Amino acid sequence: MKVPVVIVNKHLSDSSDLEYVIKTAKRYDNRVVFIGDDPIDAAWGAEVYDINSSMNRSKDCSEFIETYVNMSTNNPHIELFCFLRWIVLRDWMKDNNVKVVLHIDRDVLYFADATSEYQRYSNFEFTLSWKTAAHCSFFTFDGLDAFCNYFMNIYRNKDSFDFSRLSSEFQVRQHYGLEGGVCDMTLFEKYARFEKPYRIGEVSVVSGSNGYYDHMVSISEDFEMDEELGIKKINFNTPWPYGQNVRLNQSVRFSCLHFQGPNKKFIYPVYKSAFNMKE
Repeated sequence: MKVPVVIVNKHLSDSSDLEYVIKTAKRYDNRVVFIGDDPIDAAWGAEVYDINSSMNRSKDCSEFIETYVNMSTNNPHIELFCFLRWIVLRDWMKDNNVKVVLHIDRDVLYFADATSEYQRYSNFEFTLSWKTAAHCSFFTFDGLDAFCNYFMNIYRNKDSFDFSRLSSEFQVRQHYGLEGGVCDMTLFEKYARFEKPYRIGEVSVVSGSNGYYDHMVSISEDFEMDEELGIKKINFNTPWPYGQNVRLNQSVRFSCLHFQGPNKKFIYPVYKSAFNMKE
């Protein structure tokens, strides 16, 4: 059975590059599923599910909206959705009897066959980058269900140690004038460290000829940087992108590239270069 590549996105910010995200994943023989509310052209090749319908009929989404407390200086609607998307994805997997997915964010270009790649991680419940980020992560249904139950229970029980620890961390950040705070990545990190460290895989590791899962394209991670652009120097050897790992003096294939924040402007240029597209 093919491992689908799933994008869960609510139109809370610019999503104009979805076309290239979807088309890139399709190039590698992936089944691509889009759960969202953005207009998607059928020619891009994704199966489309309406996220608003999914959220409206989800009791867990309704409950979490009621119990959620924003502990971040970031947009509270976006921070809330970052949690809700995991419930939406879990519910979609249950409704469609899907045991494993590769979740990618709307700012990730994926350059591999997810079904083949999953064999490297099949002994884990799910994977993360840097033990915190799930922008390009494999999830089993059981692993994602356990994580959803974990963070929902924390927000249900506001007199618990776990919730008090989160609240205290946010208060300390505020005291020192730091931006950000508690987000889904915070909970992923704590889950991976304290709950099931032996069942959570790490994808941002150089391992032989295997593909590397980029944490963020504007961070070196020991790769050669394009100083003018401020991102990793990407070399295209069709059909895959490569980067030069300067510590190991080794050319490494990328399975994904993550264009977070202002780096989204590079999605289309990289897409064009990857597939020799002409204007």
